Amino acid sequence: MLSQGQNHPKKNSRVSHS
Repeated sequence: MLSQGQNHPKKNSRVSHS
């Protein structure tokens, strides 16, 4: 999740989390 957040902006990270 952390690495994914680094690769994508906070917005995209939020969407990916959902």
